[in-house]
Amino acid sequence: MATTIVTNLNEYKQYLERIVFTSKSGFSKETLYLVSIMLPIAERIEAVEFLTEKYFTEMGEMPTKVKMKDRRGRYIEALDLLSEHLLYEALEGDSRPDKITLEERPVLTSNQIKTRITDRGEISVDIGLACKTYGSDGRNHRNPTKRNRTPYENMKVEQQALEKAKQVNEGYRDATNPSKIRRLRVAS
Repeated sequence: MATTIVTNLNEYKQYLERIVFTSKSGFSKETLYLVSIMLPIAERIEAVEFLTEKYFTEMGEMPTKVKMKDRRGRYIEALDLLSEHLLYEALEGDSRPDKITLEERPVLTSNQIKTRITDRGEISVDIGLACKTYGSDGRNHRNPTKRNRTPYENMKVEQQALEKAKQVNEGYRDATNPSKIRRLRVAS
């Protein structure tokens, strides 16, 4: 990191002229420094071009494979971090809550996306599964899955089935058995 305080593009170019790139880690350090000084957008674009061209002239290759940690602790490529730095106003700087209504294609920050989802009460759903099982009425129409019964439950179900069969069989026998023949005296 630099010990000099840089406030404009000319100072940054003078600072960078003194730097010699010997490895990819030097480029990642200078990338973090450039992001931290936050120049105005026009100077920021020129500074990014100057940094990448200086790396190319000294190392003989573009810094496409330089990986580094960003401020959130994620590993990203240094050029991705520089592109996010160039788009700062579109991504982070423009935090107006109504920019969706004012612009045709707004770029939302991750915080704005989270807020939008929680305010609407949206739930993240597997689209492939949801399209197959959820109907337009909002109900889940997938085939139900049954659990296996325990041995105790199997025993109880069998006992209940036997008791019901006995009751049904008694009623069936009573209904289908022929009635007793009774002899009646017929008056002569």
